[in-house]
Order: sequence, then structure tokens, then C-alpha cells
Amino acid sequence: MKLKGGEILIQDLTNKITQYMFKMKVCNDEFEVHRYGIEVMISTTIDFLLILGIGFIMDHLEDAIIYYLAFWIIRKFSGGYHCQTYFRCISLHVSLFIVYLITFQYYRHWMLYIQIFAILVFIIFSPVRNRELENSEYRKYKILSLIILIGFITFSYISHYANILTYVILIVSILVIACIRNHES
Repeated sequence: MKLKGGEILIQDLTNKITQYMFKMKVCNDEFEVHRYGIEVMISTTIDFLLILGIGFIMDHLEDAIIYYLAFWIIRKFSGGYHCQTYFRCISLHVSLFIVYLITFQYYRHWMLYIQIFAILVFIIFSPVRNRELENSEYRKYKILSLIILIGFITFSYISHYANILTYVILIVSILVIACIRNHES
């Protein structure tokens, strides 16, 4: 896999931090495991700060926080499409938030249809098996993803977060389908 600007920056920073940790004897085994963990932390931090920054600039900080947390919570159990690089992942996630900022006023009108669509997607496809799950783990993730989805749907009716929660379940549903389509091709 060829690395581009953002990827090189993340990997260089990761390598320096990991080497420093080993030099200072903070950790002394499994260099690659520590390097990967630090790489994920850096990527996640960049993603989070970009979304928060855009939310703050666009006066949608609360939506940015809900978007990030809701997306992370439901996606952990449902699975979905994964980009091949951190740069693409961050770009996609931030772009999806920007799309929300442009279109947020429309989700309340389509809320019921999106929720029915999401429930069907989650019943049929979730969790996406883009990593090995034992049958008991698969059933647990299926139940948890549906409980979280139903919780978000319920919360969207009793809070003022209907637009952002509806959007999150829509994009996670689309990412679940995209992952399945990606594995089929």
C-alpha cells in the first residue's frame, strides 16, 4: 500500500512516539502492537478534533459531539465499510459530518422512513462480518446493535437530537450495506 502525505505524517509521528516509549522503557515488548495502538489513537484524535472544530466553527458543536459519539457507539457493534487508509477514513467521516451540516433540516421529515430502513438493514445484515466473530459473539453484537439502534430511535423522539441521530443511523446503515457490497465484489 502506497502512503500519501497524511498517512506518512501519522506513521512518522507514531514511530517517533513508539520509539521514545521503548527508549524510556515505558514499554519493552511487542513494538508493532504498541505502534498500531498509538497510530489508531493519533488517527482517532485527528478525526475527533476536526469534527469538533468544524462543529464549533459552524455553531453545531453539540451536533458534532452527538455525531461522533453516536457513530462510534453504534458502529462498534454493527460494523460497516472500512477505508484502506487513515486519511481516507478521516476524510470520509469528516465529509459525512459536513453533509449533515448542509442537509440537517431535512431528516425530521424523513425520520420514520430512515428508521424503518435502518431497522431492516440491521436485522438482515448487522453485524457485518468484516472480521472473524464466533457465533456467540455474532449473536451478542446483533442484539447489541439492535438495542442501540432502538435506543437511538427512541431517544430521537424524546430529545431535540432527532436530526443528528436519524442521520447517524442512516449513514451507518449505508456503511453496513457498502461493506457487504464491497465483500461481494
